Amino acid sequence: MLVPPHESPLIVRAITRHKRCTQALCQAGGGTEPWFIALAMPGAPLRCASEVVVFSVTPPAALALHVGTWHAGPLFTAGGERPFYNLELSDTNVSDHETRVLEPPHLVPLHVDV
Repeated sequence: MLVPPHESPLIVRAITRHKRCTQALCQAGGGTEPWFIALAMPGAPLRCASEVVVFSVTPPAALALHVGTWHAGPLFTAGGERPFYNLELSDTNVSDHETRVLEPPHLVPLHVDV
């Protein structure tokens, strides 16, 4: 999949999970610039923004997410579109997709210093 760059500064405004499948992400095409992903523990509903942690991923590293892991990404601000491998079921984003908008008072957008 081709992922477009995000606004700068990088702000995470929503986070998603898939309750019935795992997911794997890896930047394709030999790029070397890091990208970011926001993650929170699988399982219970997300209650506050402090439960979300942002990680920097340096290619060629790949990530495998457990079932139900809250995630937002891949995220980056520099350059143009980047190709990524996204391994999940063919209908995951239709049949198994729960998104929480990060909004006050408990869930606030996350500002990421890149």
